[in-house]
Amino acid sequence: MDLNLASQPYEDARQFWMRWGTAVGAVGLLTLVLLTLDVTGWVNARRDRAAIAQKRAMIADRDRLRANAEGFLNRQENRNTRDMSQFLNELIERKAFSWTRVLENLEKVMRPGYI
Repeated sequence: MDLNLASQPYEDARQFWMRWGTAVGAVGLLTLVLLTLDVTGWVNARRDRAAIAQKRAMIADRDRLRANAEGFLNRQENRNTRDMSQFLNELIERKAFSWTRVLENLEKVMRPGYI
């Protein structure tokens, strides 16, 4: 083995690899942690998007149901019932009505034996 210290100075490779190897390992570990957090966030966002889509579908169904109910109440034959309902709701909100009268009217409207 030919060693000429004058042309090839001695290098402590172990010290070099200990310093740089530790740094590369730390950067690799940090990269792995950040990648894990990114994938976890992406999966959670996907789950949230699915939940939001489900809630929007439920809202659309309820809007359709409400539109159908309003259409039903807006028919000519149901307008009296709708108007009476709105009137009673307003009285209930103001709390300026007789419970006895409301229940008497309810008894007139309901079929016998239904209650």
